[in-house]
Amino acid sequence: MTITTPEWERATAALRGDPMVVACHMDPDADTLGSGLALAEALRRARRASPQVVVGSPDGEAARLPRRLGQLPGAAQVADPASLRVPATLVVVDCSGPDRLGGLSWLVDQAAQVIWIDHHRDGGAPGDVRLVDPEAAATAELVAELVRRMGVRLDGAVATNLYAGLVTDTGRFGHGSTTPAALELGAELVAAGVDVVGLTRLLFAEQRFAELRLLGAVLAEARLDPRGLVWSVVDEAQLDEAGLAFGETDGLVDHLRTVSEAECALLLKRRRSGELKGSLRSISGVEVRSMAAALGGGGHDQAAGFSVTADLDDVVERIAQAVAAARAPVPEAAPAARR
Repeated sequence: MTITTPEWERATAALRGDPMVVACHMDPDADTLGSGLALAEALRRARRASPQVVVGSPDGEAARLPRRLGQLPGAAQVADPASLRVPATLVVVDCSGPDRLGGLSWLVDQAAQVIWIDHHRDGGAPGDVRLVDPEAAATAELVAELVRRMGVRLDGAVATNLYAGLVTDTGRFGHGSTTPAALELGAELVAAGVDVVGLTRLLFAEQRFAELRLLGAVLAEARLDPRGLVWSVVDEAQLDEAGLAFGETDGLVDHLRTVSEAECALLLKRRRSGELKGSLRSISGVEVRSMAAALGGGGHDQAAGFSVTADLDDVVERIAQAVAAARAPVPEAAPAARR
């Protein structure tokens, strides 16, 4: 890890006292929620604090948790933002910037101290204490190290939530972000008693019939652009009908990712407001973070996202052009002219 020992020591020393809030990003995935729940449980065990875990939303109201994530240990105790007081300590997990907290970004401005824990490429997110390491496979990996340094065992609810974040952000240890350290942490958590079969079924291998129908609709809408982009679109009403939240669509874009003729997969989720939320996944190794950044988003080299209010066809065209440019061979230098 690139985080130094003094930075770890500052973080462990700062994680004391109430009121404390642990904040997860909008449209939560297993890494942000699992990391937040694991850290909160560890702080309670260590009798350092009794933090409230909260999830961001566009309007600052209570966020709707994806059905699968709502079954993680402790998820039922996620706080209603209306109950929050200005925290003495705010811990933000798995967010590239305050905007990912939506209507709860006020917490960053008003908290007496902010601890920022993230594995996205550092975009200058604020924080009195910052544990940011883009080499980590998941934010769960950073939280696991922090929990160890607090003297808390990685078992029970802590281990289950950390494993959920780790296994999803590494694509079941199949993405390029998978490192020896990630595999070692996974083995440690399994040895601590994580129900791998049950958790894998919950996160990846179980769906209701309405979700299956939605997958069929997404695949029926899929288009293959000859420049190397496979893409599809889904409306918020379709997600509602299937009982899915916006942050619960990784499985859909991963189906697009299996297309061998494409370099990149794009799933566009269209909100009723007209906003488009895009999920980008690299297929052949092309870098997609810069494509998302050009549309106001960010993420990782192989998996990124963005939110934009724009014409759907224009967005697809911009991504297709970027994919074509990324896959274009670099021209060879002209031979030096003979004298």
